[in-house]
Amino acid sequence: MIRSDFGSSNTKTFALSVSVGGLSFALAMECRRPLRWARGVLRHGARGRRLRGITKGELAEACAAATELKKSDCFKVLSALAKVVQDTLNEDCKVIVPGICRVVMRTKPPAKASKKIMWGHVVCVKARPARNVVKIFPAAALKQAV
Repeated sequence: MIRSDFGSSNTKTFALSVSVGGLSFALAMECRRPLRWARGVLRHGARGRRLRGITKGELAEACAAATELKKSDCFKVLSALAKVVQDTLNEDCKVIVPGICRVVMRTKPPAKASKKIMWGHVVCVKARPARNVVKIFPAAALKQAV
């Protein structure tokens, strides 16, 4: 059950209460979106915003503050790191960035054209060529930090 209380003209408080068997759970949150966004608010956080990642500029600025280098030098380091990872992936198919991640390139085999039964219907599957897929696995230190 979703209940909406009008606090002020721009903000609304949503309360969600669920009872299963003898257990009941309650969740209350405030957002600045209209009631039709209630489902998105429950999915994307209490304030109704989608989460945004860090930009290259913010990353370079943080590196500059931590290492006492210029921001432009940090941009060059990030660009060089991206170039080295791309070149190494083309040669070795595996790159390890210590403390952050492991980048692996895998070759998926080609798929033959065939007919499959899906949901009770016969579906024609098109042939696809072999393709390279890049997969990224986080390092153990990164998993423990989060």
